Amino acid sequence: MLLVELDTAPTAPPGLVQVVRVERQPSMWGRAVAVGPDVREVRAAQRVLVSRLQGIEIDAWVLVPEGAVLATEDEA
Repeated sequence: MLLVELDTAPTAPPGLVQVVRVERQPSMWGRAVAVGPDVREVRAAQRVLVSRLQGIEIDAWVLVPEGAVLATEDEA
């Protein structure tokens, strides 16, 4: 299992009209905060694209199995 902190949407400057989407995206980018002992392909602090439909969401965090990781982004 992985604990992933989801990226937040950028906020608009005050005084501008902002269109807000009510629906939730099925997948989002985030950063792996904690990695369980059975996870092999993801390291802590690595950016990952995860499926939110397969995890347990708590505020801006989501707990997902390694199979819910759709992509990883390596540090350049």
